[in-house]
Amino acid sequence: MIIAKPLDLICREMRATVFLYSKLYRNFFRLICMIITISFLLSVVLFPTKTIAAENQISVDLAVQHFIDTAFPKASDFPWEFSKPMGPEHPNSLEEIGIVRWTEPVRIQFFGTLSQTNRKLFKQKRYELQNIVESLDIEVVNGGEANVAIVLVKDAEIFVKKYQKLIKLLARPQEKYDRIVKFLLTEKPYCFSYNSAYGVGFQAGMIFVSTFEGKEVARKCFGAHLTRIFGLVYDASEKIPSVLNPAKAYSEITTYDTIALRTLYDPRIKPEMTREEAELTARAIISEMIEGGKVTP
Repeated sequence: MIIAKPLDLICREMRATVFLYSKLYRNFFRLICMIITISFLLSVVLFPTKTIAAENQISVDLAVQHFIDTAFPKASDFPWEFSKPMGPEHPNSLEEIGIVRWTEPVRIQFFGTLSQTNRKLFKQKRYELQNIVESLDIEVVNGGEANVAIVLVKDAEIFVKKYQKLIKLLARPQEKYDRIVKFLLTEKPYCFSYNSAYGVGFQAGMIFVSTFEGKEVARKCFGAHLTRIFGLVYDASEKIPSVLNPAKAYSEITTYDTIALRTLYDPRIKPEMTREEAELTARAIISEMIEGGKVTP
């Protein structure tokens, strides 16, 4: 085998060196070299193959968990004021927030400086999301027709200063606006997104992306926050690969994110469902999706 040849050469050199001192050790070193070679082959060839095979298998349990955690969050999951509806129609909203999604086309307008690189990144993510959620149109518009604003400026401080009116328009009442501004100025995130909703449908949303941090940060920002604008929140699970995990370096929408989005917009998922009801229905949808080959690792 190709991998064994360098080790064989090393072992020959070892045997030649030892031979100068004593012939008695030749068989001993031959045995040691065989053990080293076999161990190397097992670690480099066999174990990575098993790991890759495991990663290429989609777990229904993990996919259901990812959907419930991202599409059916609790109020405590938000580091600022709630971005899901908190009206009287949700009496338990302080404990648990129901499913919310877009019920009309997503119409996006850009503000700030849209570089050629960021334009390409956005087009790629828009194409991906449109293929994932085929029932929802994603358009780029100019003027007053937009319901999602994507702001590209240097940093969070400039975003707050220059687009104060936009944030106030979406973040109502004043208390909610104050909390968002405090979060932006204190944490100084590279990117940020927020949805405004009424009842069970999103009305508007905004995404801020820093233009100062470079292409890779922008790629992760577009991947994570465009996905969030569609109705999912962060998922910090160590077991699930997801662009929604802020602690991981995923910059692309993963298979588990695709499953969660398709499940969220499946008509069998009803906004009025409890967490338990949504989980049972999601399990049936996801099992069907995986077994039917509609998603691939």
